[in-house]
Order: sequence, then structure tokens, then C-alpha cells
Amino acid sequence: MFMVLTIMRISGFGVVFTDADNMFRGDPFAQGVHLGDLIRSGKYDYIYQEELSKAPDKGHVVPGDGGNTGFFYATPRNNKKMISLFADVVAEVDRQREDAFRRYGERLGADQPIFWQVMQKLRSTGGKVGPGNFKCVQLCGNRATCDASEEDTMKYCSMDPFMHPTGWETPPEERVTYHANYAANEEKIGKLKKAGVWDAWSSKTNLCKDRGSSDVPATVVTDAGPASKEMEPVLRCLRQTTPNLKTLIYPTDAETHFEELRQVLSPWFDYAAKKFMADMKNPYHCGEGYCGPWIENRWIKRFLGGWENRSSQVRLADIFGPFIPIFMTYVDLWVANVFEYVPKRCDISMIARPNVAYITVVQHDTGLVSSREKIIKIMKEIPNVLVLSAGGYGHVPIPLFKQPEDLLGKRFFKEMSQRSLLTSYMGSDHNAPQEMRKKMIKVVNDEAKRLGVKVHTGFGSADEWHKVAGNSKVSLCPRGYGRTAFHLFEILQLGLIPVHVYLDIPWVPYADLYSSIGFSTDVQGLPALMKQINDMDPKDLERMEDKIRSLRSSHFTDEGLLDQISLFMKGGSDLRCQKVPATMNG
Repeated sequence: MFMVLTIMRISGFGVVFTDADNMFRGDPFAQGVHLGDLIRSGKYDYIYQEELSKAPDKGHVVPGDGGNTGFFYATPRNNKKMISLFADVVAEVDRQREDAFRRYGERLGADQPIFWQVMQKLRSTGGKVGPGNFKCVQLCGNRATCDASEEDTMKYCSMDPFMHPTGWETPPEERVTYHANYAANEEKIGKLKKAGVWDAWSSKTNLCKDRGSSDVPATVVTDAGPASKEMEPVLRCLRQTTPNLKTLIYPTDAETHFEELRQVLSPWFDYAAKKFMADMKNPYHCGEGYCGPWIENRWIKRFLGGWENRSSQVRLADIFGPFIPIFMTYVDLWVANVFEYVPKRCDISMIARPNVAYITVVQHDTGLVSSREKIIKIMKEIPNVLVLSAGGYGHVPIPLFKQPEDLLGKRFFKEMSQRSLLTSYMGSDHNAPQEMRKKMIKVVNDEAKRLGVKVHTGFGSADEWHKVAGNSKVSLCPRGYGRTAFHLFEILQLGLIPVHVYLDIPWVPYADLYSSIGFSTDVQGLPALMKQINDMDPKDLERMEDKIRSLRSSHFTDEGLLDQISLFMKGGSDLRCQKVPATMNG
């Protein structure tokens, strides 16, 4: 951007900028070639490539809200304000990079995506003076974004994507240029070879070799069916935390933008798996005696795998509704190398559009922040990323799983009327803030003496735990470092009634259902709750356990949860939104 600005300032000429991986198969300025024809028309201040990973569908409408800035034409000949616009872009690049350096110790941010951030500001000025001192923009074939003079209106247009494709796996026959996007290193060379532009120059004739077109199949354009992109439920959810969040829209280039996200995050996507495989021959991190796959891995396998193996008629919205999904193994990356976590988060912030709804699944106790103080403000910086949180910091609580527990069998299960323990807890007395578990154990034992009932707290083997739990009317499930614990969902998988003990706020999934299958309280409320449970009719507790067992498969297994997430993205699930907690982990 700086070199383009410098050339326009010094010479007053228009400039065509091209990346090194954008190859010319023919003359892009020739008569009948779209780029050349647009330049010769003299109508446009800026001409760009749409960012499309494949041939657009029939009826595709260019949105004008983003593009590939590795191949474009900019000119100040029609309007000198183009120099000011590029100067504003360069200034914004410098500002963001210096801000990143102050925050994270690295100058993060690239001029190409930042160009479109500036353009988005210009597109939404509402007629006021914006970047470059323009007031409006006008995309070719569209009305200007406001009523203003020619001098105050920046005019732009996109190149024909079939003549100037961006990294399509099946290069179109009519291509004149080919930009090897959505690939890196050797994969770029493979794409360029497929497009007939690698090793295409003849040193003997000083001309391009005649490759013909028979080896390049024509592009197949499919007509995808409609899908629901209803944003109101999404906005209601996100506005519980960010009341002033503006209207969100479903991008017309959804598939392209999704691939752009994947490309940006690709350096970190399998970073952890490669490290773990090298260190211990297992692609997931290990914790609590379990070595995966964890919920983040299962979400990726089910939904990203489903997308990659879809039929040609399936669109992104058919699977993810109004959301653009973000796939990342957050906890694996944090365990593998916590110092890689900050730059990964920065890249999400840089590429996420402020008016698009995103969704992601995070297991870490402190959500996207993952205990990194440098990125504590992430939830405010990208409030349009909806976080399904297993650990306790996000918009939607989901179950925190590790290995599955079978329903408690006859060996240890007792009828409710035959159980001798009011409640029990088999686990550590630490791992929670403010020594909460120790306080809980003391309160429970003290109240049991006062009520004249039996309780049990302590450690034991799996069989001992199952025996104690099967002899308890309810099982205590205190939170850990995060707002919940594996124990809560282990008890539910056993088919037993949990008591979720919290510090600041409860963190239970399926909030509307939970009150009919479990209890929640802080430590101070335990005495009253113990008395309430002790006074309950055993048949009422049996009905609660019957309901837990009926919901086990659909709500408290990995596959059941993934089904609930799928329903949530399409507007019908038992998962519920709530306000993001005021602190990371209470």
C-alpha cells in the first residue's frame, strides 16, 4: 500500500499492483479482457478482485464489502482524493501495528485486510466525511451510498471472476490471470501448474507456451438452494452482553470469507496436534487421566468434516445457519505452547468483520481469553463472536466432557428409598478459587450433624465413587478452577441428580431443563438446600432421575451435545444464552 501511495503521489499515474503468485496467462490489458476494459472506461478510481474460492453461483451479486488486495488498480487521475484514501489506509496500518506492539510486543496486522476495514468505514459514513475525505462510495451497477458530488464519491468495480479467478481448484477456461490463493508453498505451485501458468514461458521464443485449453476443464456452476439466515435470535443472545451491538448481516461471500478465516488461522490449526504426535504419539492433550478427543476436537471433526465432505448443493448456511464458524483447538494450542495463543487471537480480531455473526466452541475455563492477561478484552473487541463455553466464560454454557460414563448399573444403583446418604462428594478439596471446596465440605458435614443425616466426603477408586454415588440421594458437584467441573456431567451420565455448587454465578447447560433434573447453590445456600432435599418425597427425586435418564442420550453425550449445537445454530435447541460473566473465572 505504501509503494502504491508513493507512486501515485510522485507521478499522478494509476497503478496496477499484483502479488507474485498472480500469474498472467494472457494480456490483462487487452481489448475484451475485463481489467483492461474497466481501466479504459475511465469510470473507476479502484478496480479489485473479488475473493472467491470457487466459481460463483448463478445470480451471484457482488457485495462490494471485501476483496483480494493482491491484485488491483488504483488511480488518482479521476479524483485526487484517492491519494488521501491510500494515505489514510497506510496511517491505519501503522496505527494498528503500533497498537499491537504496545499490547502484545509484536507489530501485528497486514495492510491488505486493513484496506477493507477502511473501506467498510467509508461505506458506512452516512454522507459524512470519511476516509480520504470522501463522503460516499459507488460500486459499479449500484447506487451510491449517499447523495454527494462526483468529487466526494469514490467509484469502484470488481473484475470478472472468470477472467481473473482467485485460487479456484478448477480454473475456468476463459482465465487471463490466475491468482494462486487458498494455498501455500508447494500447494501454490500445484495450483499454478493446474492453471497452466507454471513453467509457461518459452526461453526460445520469448513467448508464453501455447498450452491450449483442452487440459483445463470448464467451471461447473451450481445453483444452491436458499437457507435461513435469521439474525434476530443471534442479536438477542449477543446483546445480553453487548446491548449496543449493531445489526448483523449474513455475508453474500460467506463461503469465501469462511475460507479466508481458515487460511489466516491455518498456522495454528494443527500446531498442537503435530507437537503432541511428535512428543507422545497422540494428537490431543492429556488431562485428568484422559487424552482426548475433547469437545473442541469433536466439534471440528463433526462440523468441519461435514462441510469438507458435503455435496455440491450444500451451502455454508445449510449447516451453520446465520453464523460463520471459527474452528480452532484452543485448549490443545494453549497446552502445546501458550505463547502461540496471543498471535492467534490477534489474527481472529484482525480478520473478523464487525457486522458478521461468528460462532466457536471453547473448552478452556476462561474461554477465548485462556488466562492470558494480554487478551483480557477480547470479548469486548469482537462481541459478534458467539462463544459456546464448556469451561465457564462465554455466551452459551455447554457440557464439559471427558471420557463417557455409563449409566450406573445394578451393582451400585439403589432405589431412592433405600439410599442411606443425603448427599456425597468424592473428589479433591482444592482446585477451586477461595478454598470453596474446603468450605463446602465443612458446611455439608456441619449441616448433616444438625439435621441428623448421613453424608460422605472423601476420595476413592472409581468403584468406591460409584458405590457412594449410587447410595446418595443427590451428589455434590462443586466447580473447579472454572465455573463448572467434569464431575457435574459425570453424575448426569451416571443417571444421578447433581448439586452444582458455584461461587459467583451458576454455569449449567440447558438452563430451562436443569431445574427439573438438578440443583444449584452457592456454599452459603447449602444448609437450606440440604434441608429442602431431606424433606422431599423420594418419589419426586425418582422422577428427576427418570428424566435425567431420558435426556442422557440427547443432551449428556458427545453426540447429543453436537446435535444440540446443530439445532442451536438453526434456531431450535435446549442450549440457552446468558450474559458473559463479569470476570474470567469468578
